[in-house]
Amino acid sequence: MFIRICFQAFAALVCSPLAFAGVIVVNPTPGQPDVIQQAIAAANPGDTVFVRTGFYQHTAPIEIDKSLTLLGEGSFASAYVALPAGSDSLALYVHDIDASEEVRVVGMQFSVSSGAPGAFGAGSGGPVMLVEDCAGPVSIAGVQGFTSGVVTTSSASLTVRNSAQVVVDKVRVQVLMATDVTPIAALRAENSTVWVNDSILLGGGGISVSATTALDGGAGIHAIGSVLRVSRSDVRGGPGGQATGFGGFAPASVGGHAIDASASQVEVVGGPGGSVQGGTGGLGFPGGIGVGGSGVFVAPTSSVLISQDALVQGGYSGDFGSQSLDVGGTGSQALSTLRFASLAVTFPVIAAGGTQGFSVAGEPGSFAVLGYSVKQAPAVLSPTGVGALCLNLANVTLFAYPPLDFTGTAFVSRPVPATPALVGLVITAQAAVFDPNLNLSYSAPVLMGVI
Repeated sequence: MFIRICFQAFAALVCSPLAFAGVIVVNPTPGQPDVIQQAIAAANPGDTVFVRTGFYQHTAPIEIDKSLTLLGEGSFASAYVALPAGSDSLALYVHDIDASEEVRVVGMQFSVSSGAPGAFGAGSGGPVMLVEDCAGPVSIAGVQGFTSGVVTTSSASLTVRNSAQVVVDKVRVQVLMATDVTPIAALRAENSTVWVNDSILLGGGGISVSATTALDGGAGIHAIGSVLRVSRSDVRGGPGGQATGFGGFAPASVGGHAIDASASQVEVVGGPGGSVQGGTGGLGFPGGIGVGGSGVFVAPTSSVLISQDALVQGGYSGDFGSQSLDVGGTGSQALSTLRFASLAVTFPVIAAGGTQGFSVAGEPGSFAVLGYSVKQAPAVLSPTGVGALCLNLANVTLFAYPPLDFTGTAFVSRPVPATPALVGLVITAQAAVFDPNLNLSYSAPVLMGVI
């Protein structure tokens, strides 16, 4: 069941009052399917659908095609499983968002399976989350997505197509168990602009198709014709599969690249916890280990910009590691530059009255300004190290950090007012960092849902 609450919030987090907003509260109702989708259908543009802790099973994906916030109580609390009606069933489908609209999905777990939470069984898997044809900002934060079962045609757990501004913040995407004719990436971006921040993206491992054939590992991120910025994230290619070789020779399979870019512009930013690593090569028969995946593989007509504090490594291959950076083809280039700004929040979902931590990183000796607003403004991300300002300046609040220490980091805590009217809001935060030479760079936007 669900109920609607309307309020006007005058939050200490913003400088100006919010317009009237609606919050629809969804509670788990055993035996009554599709309650989340029913709430979305009843929501007005700009409303929040607040999903309480529980396990929700539907026979269709959660579909969002209007300006909306879908807020759960945390990825370990609000779990949605789409029962597969056929191959490549979806759990979340966001599409056709206009430039004037915004969609935010925060604090949820999505999977395609036939089991209970944690029991990702032999369902028909697929691209668990699909975002396509969105001109306005789409943010996915504090979310876990799992692909399980038999995947027949998908090539990623999270797929973004033809979308202008997608933020993937504090997200874990993983292929748990799958079979496919092609390696499965954690994230696939096609003709899109995608920011990946403070996330874990694990490509699918290759499997043994037969005694003489094993699939290669999937990429952590596969970018095609896209602009991609990755900051303080753990991105790994999947390991190559192992064939038994019984009855014939089995060539060693290849580990997946952590980032596989084609006709794309890629920017890799370091920061605490960030690592980009190719997958381990698979075992062949009667012997030998396949080539490990590259940390970053740049195909023709692509470019990559890597900050000096970024950890980029090739996957294990026999007695040596593969290339951390592999740039090939006409028109491709790789550049190394100073550190860029990055930002992370301690909790993607936090209770009103709690305390939120904000960790910023950049060049040592830099100074930073933290801003947050209740809306995200459309912005064009250019992979130059500068980033882009995404806050809505009409209702932004600013806070100055102390200078970044010798490690290039600073941390502040800010109280979240114990105001019931804040429940259901999602705040967008971003840091602007000026290095000692006063060069400016913007972090990726990060989100915080208030429950």
